[in-house]
Amino acid sequence: YGSEFRYRAPLMDPKSILLMVSQSGETADTLAATEIARAKKAKILSICNVIDSSIPRKSHGVLYTHAGPEISVASTKAFTTQLTALYLLAVALGRLNGKLKQAGARKLLRDLMHLPHWIEETLKIESEVKELARELMHYGDFLYLGRGVNYPIALEGALKLKEISYIHAEGYPAGEMKHGPIALIDETMPVVVLAPRDRYFEKTMGNLKEVEARGGKVIVLTDDAKSGGAILAHRVLTLPKACHYLTPIVMTIPLQLLAYYIAVQRGTDVDQTLRSLGYRDYRLLFFGTSLSHVGDFVQAMAQGWLVWTMTSSPFLLGLVGFAQALPRLLLGAVGGAIVDRIERRRLLLSTQVLAMAQAFCFWALVYFDQIQFWHVMGLVLFLGTVNTINQTARHSLINSLVPRAELMNAIALNSSMANMAKIIGPSLGGVLISVIGVAGCLFVNALSFLAIIATLMIMEIPAVKIKTEEEAPFWREVVEGYRFLRGERRVFSIILLTYGVALVGTPYTRFLPVFATDILHAGPSTFGLLLAAPGVGAVIAGLAIASLNRLRRRTHFVVMSVFAFSLSLILFSFSRSLPLSMFFLILVGGSNIAIRAVANGVVQMETPPHLLGRMLSLLFMDKGLWSFGTLLIGGIAHAIGTPRAIAVSGTLCALFASVLLYQQRQPRENLAAENLKRDMA
Repeated sequence: YGSEFRYRAPLMDPKSILLMVSQSGETADTLAATEIARAKKAKILSICNVIDSSIPRKSHGVLYTHAGPEISVASTKAFTTQLTALYLLAVALGRLNGKLKQAGARKLLRDLMHLPHWIEETLKIESEVKELARELMHYGDFLYLGRGVNYPIALEGALKLKEISYIHAEGYPAGEMKHGPIALIDETMPVVVLAPRDRYFEKTMGNLKEVEARGGKVIVLTDDAKSGGAILAHRVLTLPKACHYLTPIVMTIPLQLLAYYIAVQRGTDVDQTLRSLGYRDYRLLFFGTSLSHVGDFVQAMAQGWLVWTMTSSPFLLGLVGFAQALPRLLLGAVGGAIVDRIERRRLLLSTQVLAMAQAFCFWALVYFDQIQFWHVMGLVLFLGTVNTINQTARHSLINSLVPRAELMNAIALNSSMANMAKIIGPSLGGVLISVIGVAGCLFVNALSFLAIIATLMIMEIPAVKIKTEEEAPFWREVVEGYRFLRGERRVFSIILLTYGVALVGTPYTRFLPVFATDILHAGPSTFGLLLAAPGVGAVIAGLAIASLNRLRRRTHFVVMSVFAFSLSLILFSFSRSLPLSMFFLILVGGSNIAIRAVANGVVQMETPPHLLGRMLSLLFMDKGLWSFGTLLIGGIAHAIGTPRAIAVSGTLCALFASVLLYQQRQPRENLAAENLKRDMA
């Protein structure tokens, strides 16, 4: 264990080589062991899943498992890909030192190629495992036994049961069972025995009989179909016959399924949807920002209602949206370069204090009945400028508060939190407008900033290197951001699509007061419900994304989400019923957050840390395009009516997605053609 290695005095020299195995590449004990090995000039080879994480960067060589993000604690793919990498490494070393002949190596590799078939056959017993889990869920102690290469798998099975179902479980060498554990075995203790048909089989059967004699409930995993029926056990799960060295991978699957289904039956959080909240500073940021966001949406509703009652103009509603979002477009990568230069706590505290001052000023003008339309325009321009810096700084901070492997989960939870505020804020705002008026809503928002300011004061924010003029001129850093974006086709395509959706799709929110009054013939409470509905869908979608075990083809996922967004928006435009309108807006909100959360995750995962602020600011420039979109849709609404304008915006979003989908298919088709030509040659 890395935790033991670091506290010993290991015998190492420059001829030594250490093998480091870590899913995330950020495991503290393993990372500390890596530093010790480097200090002694030893060679380091690492097996890791997360590309460009700390351990691979400090290694002389690395084998990436490419298993994808580890979402669930019972991440079978992470463990089995590590075993596969070790298997391949053993074959390679055997060939290099001459201990393994070419014929033997070929046989081992053929066996490995057959592994997917064995896994598929193993998965056929899933229903049996599920039934067994229902039977075993109430037991409080488990014992896992294994011999030889399967003893570590017994440890892994016990570990996963403990981690996700919170049941006491221990893994033990089957031959050592009689030295202690046998005294604890009775009818209340299930004993899981790994018994492949190998040279240890008869010995393992002897251990099994000892367990049976003490009343233990024995569950046997074996690959011996002939002997399976003759084994005296409570339950025998028969697995396909794999080669000896790949048996551990096959055995792992039913053990993790058993842990999973027991946890599901007991009602625990199997996939650890909220696991990022286990990190103190992220948790503080999450809850502090939550309260502040509620206030933001209370003010947004009050602001929209104020402008609509003052002007009765859809165009001026769009103009206010244009003013608030315009700074995001004008600042662009400039704002990101500022974020990359200034210490994060100081920057975030400054932006929050300025936003609170804006809220108090807005409240005073309304409360003393001095508000005019040009005041609103000036205030939203100021707030838009502040929020441009604040949003980029806050999102780039998430990257340093959680491990890289948890980044997608943290981003999805952050999106869910923001949209939960979108549900609570407008609903609260609808009530507050009726009770304390627009001024009261603005005062509530001003007070809400105290939560995030207090949170930032007590957080332990990781220090970042502040750039100076001597290191890199400011404008060169801005240009560097654009050059990186131009060279990253995938990131560029996703950001471009979010721009299209922002330009013609998301401005629909600015025209919800029109639907509330002119289409549904209702008042502020209905307006609040319409504003809250997309938030409901966004929270559901955000939690679903946070719970995903894996998300492949992220670009394709974003494109499909845009199609869903477009269809839902078009259907909403034709609705004349409040329940139907809310249902379609829930779908709109869910698909929209799927677009933004996954796009945000792709950008953060594929951008080097020193460029992250600039790339995120470019991504958030979509809010600036939203400002032009509100003018565009507002003008179309003035000409052909608001419902028709929203239908047009949904159609245009679908068109943008179609173009990107076609462009994404072209390289794959060209690559397929090149591969075919090469194969024919």
